[in-house]
Amino acid sequence: MASTALHIAKPNYSNTRIISPLKVSIDASALLDVIEAIYHDNSEASDSGRTRLIGTLLGTRSEDGDVNIKAAYIVPHTEKDGDLIFEESYHFSTYQLYKRSNMDLQVVGWFSTKDELDLSTGLLHEFYSKNSPNHPQILLTLRHKDENGEVISPIISTYVSGPVGLPSTSQLARSLGLDKSGAFAFVSVENEVIYSKSELTSLQFIDKASNNENQTTTLSSNDELKQLESSVKKIADMLKVLSEYSARVKNGEIKGESKIGQLLLSALKFQLSQNEINGLKVQMENHTNDTLLIEYLSSCIQQQLDLSSKLTNFVLPADALK
Repeated sequence: MASTALHIAKPNYSNTRIISPLKVSIDASALLDVIEAIYHDNSEASDSGRTRLIGTLLGTRSEDGDVNIKAAYIVPHTEKDGDLIFEESYHFSTYQLYKRSNMDLQVVGWFSTKDELDLSTGLLHEFYSKNSPNHPQILLTLRHKDENGEVISPIISTYVSGPVGLPSTSQLARSLGLDKSGAFAFVSVENEVIYSKSELTSLQFIDKASNNENQTTTLSSNDELKQLESSVKKIADMLKVLSEYSARVKNGEIKGESKIGQLLLSALKFQLSQNEINGLKVQMENHTNDTLLIEYLSSCIQQQLDLSSKLTNFVLPADALK
């Protein structure tokens, strides 16, 4: 009986310390670069000869193999009659420009706005794998349209791969005349978008602007205290939801999720160290002192202006000339 099993060969890397990435973290700035290019791409597919955007992912690798994507740039290409023309010179020159500003950056993979894996996907992945033979490359797909062509929130997927079947350099493949280019099996890996507090605040303002018809939002009325008030209010709302959920689980109305319970226990066990508490007190005192100083200076300037106005009205112009 003939076997129908699919044999996947493990990549034959010379470096024995290579570890396949367990998780891929994506900086918000790199993801926004890709998203902005996608949603502002005004070129027509018939004119540009392409059905998607592709580009290079730059980042760093940790000792345990996890990948952190820090930057991304689009590489021009054309697709015609099943052939794909990839501008390698643009890819290498742009990569060298990024290396000048940050020597730690390296090519960690590539991205595509087409979530379907086809033959050209394997060819592009083979190109990036050949240029970084000592590390498994990441494929990031970003879907931004649904089946009807309507724009949706981006859906991000990340993959690693291994060559399928015989390697292209094997004697048997050459003797049989087999074309082994682009033969890869892709496996999905976990990914996470990471962002700082300032980036989160910016995204919140962008979200507010996107919900308005004129696409604008006011920043002057959102000082630090109001932002703190908004954050405390959100925390209070989340605590209310968790409290209601816990009460329903306790009363037997719903079945509790073990994962949520573990997260709640870990959050309740969390405690700030004394150094962090002292640092927070110092920051709050400094902020309060700065606010009081600004209010005092503002009142002094206002008093000086009022006094100057009264003296100007008290002294007549004719008397001032004497």
